[in-house]
Amino acid sequence: MQGCIDAAAEEGDICVFDGPTGGDARQLVQDQADMLLNLYRNESIDGIGVAVLDEDTFDQTLKELKNRHSVRPQIPIITFDSDAPRSGRDLAVLTNNTSLGIHLGKVSLQIQPKGGNYAIISSLTGPNLAQRVEGVREKIKQSKYEWNELPGSPSNCNEDFETARQQISEFVQKSDSNPTVIISVGGWPMWSTQDNENAWIKTVASLRQNNNTLVSIIADATNEQVDLFKKGYTNGLVAQEPYQMGRMAAQKLRQLVKNQNITFKDEKIVNTHILEMIRTPINLPDVNIKLNSIQNLRPVGYFAFGLVTCLSIGFGAWTFLNRKNKVVRASQPFFLIMMCVGVFISAMVFIPMSIDDQEPFTVEDCQRACKAVIWFPSVGLTISHSALFSKLWRINKIFQSSKQLKHIKVTKRDVIVPFFSLLAANLLILTIWAIVDPDDWVRNYHTGTDEWNRPVSSYGICRRSKPFGITILALNITALFLVVYQAFKARKITTDFAESRYIGIVVLTMLNFLILVVPILFLSGDKPQVKYLIYILFGCILLMLKLLLIFIPKIIAVKRGNEEPPDSFQRFVKQSNRLHSDVMYGMNINYIDILRRSQQASQRDLSFVKEDEQQSLTEVHKSTIFNGSIIEEDSESVVEDIEMNDSNKTTIQQNTSISISFRKNIDRELDDSI
Repeated sequence: MQGCIDAAAEEGDICVFDGPTGGDARQLVQDQADMLLNLYRNESIDGIGVAVLDEDTFDQTLKELKNRHSVRPQIPIITFDSDAPRSGRDLAVLTNNTSLGIHLGKVSLQIQPKGGNYAIISSLTGPNLAQRVEGVREKIKQSKYEWNELPGSPSNCNEDFETARQQISEFVQKSDSNPTVIISVGGWPMWSTQDNENAWIKTVASLRQNNNTLVSIIADATNEQVDLFKKGYTNGLVAQEPYQMGRMAAQKLRQLVKNQNITFKDEKIVNTHILEMIRTPINLPDVNIKLNSIQNLRPVGYFAFGLVTCLSIGFGAWTFLNRKNKVVRASQPFFLIMMCVGVFISAMVFIPMSIDDQEPFTVEDCQRACKAVIWFPSVGLTISHSALFSKLWRINKIFQSSKQLKHIKVTKRDVIVPFFSLLAANLLILTIWAIVDPDDWVRNYHTGTDEWNRPVSSYGICRRSKPFGITILALNITALFLVVYQAFKARKITTDFAESRYIGIVVLTMLNFLILVVPILFLSGDKPQVKYLIYILFGCILLMLKLLLIFIPKIIAVKRGNEEPPDSFQRFVKQSNRLHSDVMYGMNINYIDILRRSQQASQRDLSFVKEDEQQSLTEVHKSTIFNGSIIEEDSESVVEDIEMNDSNKTTIQQNTSISISFRKNIDRELDDSI
């Protein structure tokens, strides 16, 4: 009431408060309807606010008023405290009564967390009270402990103070549990009259004398109630803001009278806040915080690391043992071992990723692991990407030069430069990152609390610097796109072992994984268990695919390497075709030996090749010679370029007409496929 009076006075208006008094509920409802009809006829009244006692009666009354056009022009009618949403009222200013009931139930669960008996004190004088009762029951049902509502609850005190207190005493005395929780959806039990000022104090004292412990949660928070709360005569108060409600009712009525536009969050409803006052127990119950630990998932990470490690070591050992096999030599053992090392270092990230602050690890272990996580994939991917890039670049370089009949020398030094450049850039960024803004492991809390506003769920996370993280990611993605570019250039180069095709598949798989995983990781930001499994599973699959797609075709080719076609002409075609492939890959081949075997297989005579020319060619046993092109494979062996004058070149070209013709046929087929 006072809020309405103050707000109206600020605008030069007058707020008059009136309402029915005395009688039973039915009489009160009828008296309110009659008062509304009389006020509507009063032309000095510009707007009316009603705290509805009965929805049906109010609906009927309001419809009757709006149909009486001859009485007077329509004036705004709003509701406050208690609403009748189907009546056609202009708007409602009120507390969400269901929400208020939920808060009453919430405070009850805080005071008595392990269940028991409870009873609700209410009245049948308004729909708002029924909504509060439903809110209380809704919240109580959410408890994991058993709660029993006593027979006769909710009671009907008819908003009578003494009746409300008497009903509380009866509920407590007949309950078989101690304490019994009393929830009053109105402040009536604590209110007193001049004839009975300390009535609530006397009620509580009487119950205590009979060894009955009363736990009471009561709605509203008048000055009288707050004083009693401070003295310990109730456990909690859940209140509306009646003063604020009165001010807002006056303000909205004025806006409607002036035909001003009003914005609503809900449909023609203006809500007010809910206040809580609660006596916190000295000994709060223990809080059970869900840590969302990856402790039970660690075996997945360890298994993934072990699996990738076994493959890396196994393929690396296979490469070393078969390093003299021409299939392995064609693919360069050095780069194959680089691939195995890079994949192994990348897989080492699974170990620090499996560390959190649960046993047997500590927060200090988490801090160290957090700082180490970014190093392993950065260095590992640098090594493996450099190996892929170098191999593809070497293939493209040799293929282009051989088609143009150019003299070219490709050494290990040429292809190791990209590796050291990318590695140096990664290490520089990582070092500056570790010094300027090191990573930090923290435990954050999810939203949501228990009854005492304590967090109930948390998660550990490694907090990283976004600028440095974006920089290192951009660097490695750039390197990956360079590999993609080389793979695209080599996509139609046909060789015996189809290595460029498999490398291209590896690179495209990495890109697809990146596109797929990043959105999933973004959506699972505060779910460490989900993120951990995604990292481990996708990382393990990607690393395994890298190794399997590179090595399995080679293992199959080595196994079948000794099988020769029975027909001598087919053998000649196969050897000539391999000659072209081996030149592109830079294999170590004794060219003159192949030429001689080709001569015998095809029954062609190369006897006119001079002995000194044969000897010159045979000496280059560590190099590949093709149409004047020399490709050095082993940097540890110093190979001198062969000095050939025009006559020598002419002689070689004439004496190798068979191989040249086959090379032209192969080139023609490649051109047709392109």
